[in-house]
Amino acid sequence: MLMRLLSQIFDASSWQDLILKYIVPRLGEMLREKLAINPRSQDLKPLESIFKWHEQGVIGKSITNQLLEKEVFPKWLEILHFWLVQPKASYEEIAQCSR
Repeated sequence: MLMRLLSQIFDASSWQDLILKYIVPRLGEMLREKLAINPRSQDLKPLESIFKWHEQGVIGKSITNQLLEKEVFPKWLEILHFWLVQPKASYEEIAQCSR
C-alpha cells in the first residue's frame, strides 16, 4: 500500500530509478542472507517475499528474473551438485525435490 502511494508521487522514470537504487539491492541482500537451500526443510518465505513484490507490481519480471539468477540459482545449483555427487545419491529423491 505504501509503495503504491509512493509510486504515484514520482514519474515513472524516477520511480524506477528509486526501485533499482534502494529496493532491489535490499531484496538481493535478503535473499543472500535469509534464503538457505535445504531440501530436507526448505523455508520459502524469502523467495515468496520476492514474488509478492513482483505480484504487487513494484518490481517487474526482468528484475525478478535477475534476482533469481543472481541470488537463488547459484545456491540451488551448488546444493544440487553436492547432492548428485554423493556416493549413495538417491536420484528419485533428488528428482522429487527438484520439482
